[in-house]
Amino acid sequence: MADQTATVSEAATAVGLTVTDADTGDAITWTATSGNMAVATVELDDATSRTPTLTVTGVSAGMATVTLSAMDDSGQSNDEATDVTFEVTVYATPCDNPAVVSQQSQHAMLRADCRTLLEDIEDTLVGEAGNVMGGDTHVTLDWGDAGRVLSTDGNQPASDGWAGIIVRGGRVRTMSRDIGDGFSLAGTLPPELGDLSELLSLVIAGNPSLTGPIPKELGMLSGLRALWLQNNGLTGSVPSEMGNLSNIGISGDLRLFGNALTGCIPTSVAALGGFDLARINPQSGGTNLAVCAAAIDDTLPQVGETLTASTNVERTGTAT
Repeated sequence: MADQTATVSEAATAVGLTVTDADTGDAITWTATSGNMAVATVELDDATSRTPTLTVTGVSAGMATVTLSAMDDSGQSNDEATDVTFEVTVYATPCDNPAVVSQQSQHAMLRADCRTLLEDIEDTLVGEAGNVMGGDTHVTLDWGDAGRVLSTDGNQPASDGWAGIIVRGGRVRTMSRDIGDGFSLAGTLPPELGDLSELLSLVIAGNPSLTGPIPKELGMLSGLRALWLQNNGLTGSVPSEMGNLSNIGISGDLRLFGNALTGCIPTSVAALGGFDLARINPQSGGTNLAVCAAAIDDTLPQVGETLTASTNVERTGTAT
């Protein structure tokens, strides 16, 4: 029986191992063991196959030694190469894997952005089958799969699996999921979008099945220069917290039209200036949102109110 060769393909929490025996004379029986079952478990798809596949699945973060042994049909182990042994590293999340985010100690914030994308956003924004550009293809946000590297600098190309995500200077700067890219998303806008604190451009447009409110947490993205949420199925009112997006007031790149928003445009948002209210209107069905009336200070007496000694107002002047 000839020497065995092993090829390891590592993902975030699982390793696939293919073992090939070159000798065709003997029947082979394979066994597999994990040196630390609390970290990784092992399973052979066919212990008598000449080319079995061993799957090693991560249980918890850590390292384990995995051993694959071969026995010939005479019951004697192969003297040439009895075992194939390799180390498995299991990561708590794909973002902790240096193959996904390199230079881990230097890019703690990119790791945080990565976790936000994978743990909070990916499962909330889901792809739909039969979108207008993709035919019957089921589209999902499959970021962070095996071999997909979140670049720590420069423009992150979509070919690396993080479609629509651009990284510059070790932070996520752009997230774009537009119907023009061949995607149709459903679900709701997750409030955790506000945790991508260095985001400069957010484009999630043209998704009629994307419903629910605009998260007020988007107002935390103080550096945002472009916010495109047009032609979705969003409902509710425009959050007043969006008035914190001062760079939007400079760029004028705010687009909310074509949704089903109600209420009025907060004065804080209207005060940003720099953009045409036509980029907020019309809403679904051709309705328009007006700017909210200025708030009235209810600590002052209103028209028709009788002044009393307890009324919170200072009286000055000369009686006549």
